[in-house]
Amino acid sequence: MVALKKIVLKKSIQWHQWFGWTGGLALLIFALSGLSHILMSWTGPKATAFYPPQAVMKTTYITAIPAILEKHGIKKTIVVKIVPAENGPVLQVTEHNDRPRRYFDLSSYEEIQGYDKQQALWLARYYTGLQKKDIQEVTFQTEFDAAYP
Repeated sequence: MVALKKIVLKKSIQWHQWFGWTGGLALLIFALSGLSHILMSWTGPKATAFYPPQAVMKTTYITAIPAILEKHGIKKTIVVKIVPAENGPVLQVTEHNDRPRRYFDLSSYEEIQGYDKQQALWLARYYTGLQKKDIQEVTFQTEFDAAYP
């Protein structure tokens, strides 16, 4: 019986040491990954603007929304919102998630053709501080993947 107790005690100590080393190694890896976040924030790209662009909104913009939608025959939408843009607020209409958004001038009620790419360029310049010539490519992204950091 004493021999069995010694064997069990010896195995318990071995398992305890193994779990101790395993836990210590896991803790070391966890600490190193935490330090890597600090290094990434020091060396990674930095935004020049931390807040979304601001725009002065007029009450007439709100009343223009139904008129613009009716004028252009838009009956079904996912999102309709007034967003700041390079030359002042515009109406942004999302009809489908897999197609570019449509933009409308809030004064003339006319559609601004191809403005989704222009808006993306303006926002990229706003957040990064890059010049238009520094931005190499703009593509419409429909899903989250490796190309969407």
